[in-house]
Amino acid sequence: MMKSGPRSVRILKNWVIKKISEMMVRDVVTARDDSDLMEIIELFGRYKYNAIPILDKNKNLVGIVTRSDLLKFITFERCPMMIDMESFIGIPDVRSFMCTHPLAMSPDDTIKDAASVMIRHGVRSVPIVKGRKLVGIISKHDIIQAIYRELIKS
Repeated sequence: MMKSGPRSVRILKNWVIKKISEMMVRDVVTARDDSDLMEIIELFGRYKYNAIPILDKNKNLVGIVTRSDLLKFITFERCPMMIDMESFIGIPDVRSFMCTHPLAMSPDDTIKDAASVMIRHGVRSVPIVKGRKLVGIISKHDIIQAIYRELIKS
């Protein structure tokens, strides 16, 4: 079991001023903005992430889709597949249910900034961009895991 003490307090204080670039996930699972509903379901089925950034053909961040967005669309938004086969007009693409103005942060922002944004806006993760290009993602889970690893090292 970890013990509290001056070193633990110092580690916690130092974490809030670290740059996002020091701990963001760089290998991000993404989808294209022309991905269809089935591709998005497959990605969420294969990976445990709560959100998937959506990129255009130039790899610019144009949206984000969460598990909640997906379930809301399938359950409540009259997803064409759920109406009936006679009115089926094709499988919708991710643009039908993604958030088109995702929160995004810079790699130079601090961990404290990222945590504040996630808490204030009720999101679990935030894409990290340079200009409009996705360079990473950070989640509440990533922050807590990194702090934990640092604490158990000491």
